[in-house]
Amino acid sequence: MHRMTRIAALALVVVSIVLAATAIGLARKPSAAAPIPVLTDVGRTERTPAVTVIVAARDLHAGHPIGAEDVTTTRAGDRPAGALPSEDAAVGKVLLRDVAAGTPLAVDDLARGIAASLRVGERAVAVPVDELSGVGHRIAPGDLVDVFVHLRLGERGEERRQTRLLLSRLRVLGYGGDDLAPAPAREDETAFDDDPRAATIAASAGASATSRRRETTAARSAILAIPVDQVQRLLLASQQGALSLALRHPADTAVADADLFPQPRRVLSARRDLQPDDRDALARPENIAYAGTDLDALAGSAAAAPPPPRPAERPRTASIEIIRGDGRQSGGTR
Repeated sequence: MHRMTRIAALALVVVSIVLAATAIGLARKPSAAAPIPVLTDVGRTERTPAVTVIVAARDLHAGHPIGAEDVTTTRAGDRPAGALPSEDAAVGKVLLRDVAAGTPLAVDDLARGIAASLRVGERAVAVPVDELSGVGHRIAPGDLVDVFVHLRLGERGEERRQTRLLLSRLRVLGYGGDDLAPAPAREDETAFDDDPRAATIAASAGASATSRRRETTAARSAILAIPVDQVQRLLLASQQGALSLALRHPADTAVADADLFPQPRRVLSARRDLQPDDRDALARPENIAYAGTDLDALAGSAAAAPPPPRPAERPRTASIEIIRGDGRQSGGTR
């Protein structure tokens, strides 16, 4: 028994020595290097990456067409709601409100819709269409069309019909429920900037919705962009006759030359006492539209009235001087 006690004590001593050696070894092993602190600028804090924002380069007023010199860019912490994605999205647009210099430009600040698609001197006019007059409803916004008019003239028993080209190469701004103007941008559309697949899917969904709407709703009107001096002709033709739209190729630029034919008489005649500059102003589109036209002029049965004769100039007279001797005598004319 005494021997067993000795053996146990000796084992404990050995274990103690092994543990002590292990502890000494761990104490001498080099520890992992602590990260070296990186010195930064005093007061510098981590920020969200800045984004580019389109702002007004100077004070702009409502109704002003935005030019390239009117916009610039700045950096901001985040993009304001409805902010424009680029300068190109602003150039050429018209402001709806006053914008101070440095103010971010938003989609709601710009004119949009059909009015923004018109050019200077144009007006948007709706005309009735059906499946026959609308080329089987194959017309889409952005297409070019010719307008033909079918007139019935005269009384019953002496009625005569007329069909002719009325206007050429008119832009279609809207057809049925579709129009040329882009839909207002939504706040969540900025999510498409970095994901072209999402934009493609959204565009496809919009196109599908448009197709479904076309299949279920027959168009009853087309909105055309018309020079202001031709609006009265189109309105009169739509009220007194029937219109048909003829779809044409975009590259076809041939149009009728109106100067080859007598000009129609206007409803309002020009004043007789107009000065030459005022008479030149009669050819302005707005004044032609104001003078108007009637059914006879539309049908080509009334040519333009000749301009009022100018007052005849009094003939100049020349005096004859007769010299007789030392005296002179004036008299006689020729």
